[in-house]
Amino acid sequence: MSFLIGHESVARVRLLLSLTKISSDDVIEAVYHHLCNGFQVDTAALLSDVEPGSLSRAVKKLSAINDIVEKIKESDWHHINKNS
Repeated sequence: MSFLIGHESVARVRLLLSLTKISSDDVIEAVYHHLCNGFQVDTAALLSDVEPGSLSRAVKKLSAINDIVEKIKESDWHHINKNS
């Protein structure tokens, strides 16, 4: 499942970040600007004083983790409905 740029909650992004080794405050700020506030990658990177490539890599990592989380949720949903 892809991110809905500009519509992701801060809480969700924070939880996804907790599953990574991303630790740069500037990159994290840029991630919030992009995913939560809807800024394009170049603009979010500029606002946070990071390279656009660094932000893109962080978003790619978060996207991969998000995909796994969504698959787990789907698996749990099927399991719960199967056993109901």
